[in-house]
Amino acid sequence: MTGYADTDLFGPSNELTRAEFVTVLHRIVDPEAAGVDFTTAKNETGVEFQPNTPCDRQTMCVILSRLFKAENPSMDKLNAMPDAEGVAVWATEGVAWALNEGVISGVDVEGTRYIQADTILSRAMAAQVVANSCYNDLL
Repeated sequence: MTGYADTDLFGPSNELTRAEFVTVLHRIVDPEAAGVDFTTAKNETGVEFQPNTPCDRQTMCVILSRLFKAENPSMDKLNAMPDAEGVAVWATEGVAWALNEGVISGVDVEGTRYIQADTILSRAMAAQVVANSCYNDLL
């Protein structure tokens, strides 16, 4: 992960778009292709990728779970989260996988951990998720 071009700023609190998150992952998986532009990307299912849309936590989990071809994750950890019902149906397997793999552990709010599925991903959060993925030998 790098800072903003032509500056020495990282912008840890700034929102991350879907394209930016995919770019970070692509640079890790294929460092030789650092110049790829995902702002016009569409996924293979024909559903618009919406690259300039801010990436929320559940979308991040789905992107990562598809990158790693996760299948049939246990739902136990997800179902134990107090806000599990706030995860969109299309994202439940991705979020469950991310919890199981230690990619995310939830957000601590006064001693209780929440998924906060629709919270927009900050650059700092994305950096932590990438670090977690590396620590858990996923990336």
